[in-house]
Formats: sequence, C-alpha cells, structure tokens
Amino acid sequence: MNGGSQRKGIAANVCEVRSVGGSGHTISRDVDECEFGYRKSVFQTNDEIITSVRMRFQPRHRAEIHSEMLTILTDRSSKFPRKQPNCGSVFKSNPTMYADVGPPGAVIERLGFKGKRIGGAMVSPQHANFIVNTGNARARDVLALIAEIDEATRSSTGHRLDAEVGFVSTDGRIVPANTVQLEMP
Repeated sequence: MNGGSQRKGIAANVCEVRSVGGSGHTISRDVDECEFGYRKSVFQTNDEIITSVRMRFQPRHRAEIHSEMLTILTDRSSKFPRKQPNCGSVFKSNPTMYADVGPPGAVIERLGFKGKRIGGAMVSPQHANFIVNTGNARARDVLALIAEIDEATRSSTGHRLDAEVGFVSTDGRIVPANTVQLEMP
C-alpha cells in the first residue's frame, strides 16, 4: 500500500513487483505499473498475491543509517502510543484537509477527543490519531469511535476523514473502517 512515514513511501525504492494472479499466472510490474500513491497501490484492488519485490537503495554508511534510525525511533516514541495495543494511524492525512485545517491528529485533538472512550477503546491521550485498546476493546468499540470522530470532523471542518485502518467484512472484503455500518443491538 506504499506504507511510509515522514512524507516518504516505500515506492521510492521499488523497481519491480512480481505477483501471482487468481488463475496462477505470474505478473511482473515496474514501479509505474504498480500505481503507487498515498497509502495505495494497484494491489489493493486486485486478487493478486505479491511474491517478490526488487528494490534499489542508495549506498550509505552503516553508522549514518543507525543514527538516523535512532533519531526517528526516539521521535516516534515521544509522539505515538507504542506500548499500548493499537492499529496505527487511524485516519489518512488528506493533503487538502491538511492545508485547510491541519493533520487528522491535530483536528481530532482540537475537537476534544483525546481520552474519549467507548467500551475498551480510547482515543490515545498521547496522539489523537491513534485508538488504543485499554484491555477489553471490541471491534464495535473501535468502529463506533471512528464513526463519531469522522462525523464530528465533517460537521466541524467540512472535510471527511478517510480511514487508513481496514475492516475485514464477513464476506472477506477489506473496507475502510469508517465505511462500516454498525448495527445497534
């Protein structure tokens, strides 16, 4: 899905991706054919299984790489709830929304959601774009928080949040978590 951090994605280093299609045939794509974008690729909408990736990296000294890794990890440890169970960033950073009102975490925080709980799910007091499991969260709890945050953001800013978190439906489809319709008991 072109995962990344710090406004960088893995696609910058990909040369070729090989996959196997539903009928068992092998497919080889160069980086352009993968249609990489922010948190997306062609592989999210087809039935192929990736079998290998050829990548190219710029040579660097080991000490330089190690130092950069430690800096990034220290920064992330101070910002993100790494010691609590969570699914990572809940909402994608939409460039238009970012320019208008800021990143999702800042918007969610301004709306007062830090520490908000539904069941065992809680918006992280450390970073508002993370929902943590306080010990007994159910999928329903997380989905309800996502829906409430999405609706409040839309009402307040006019922008719709797009979930980075996927939900596996009962028929095996992966859908954005904010599109799941909860049935009330």
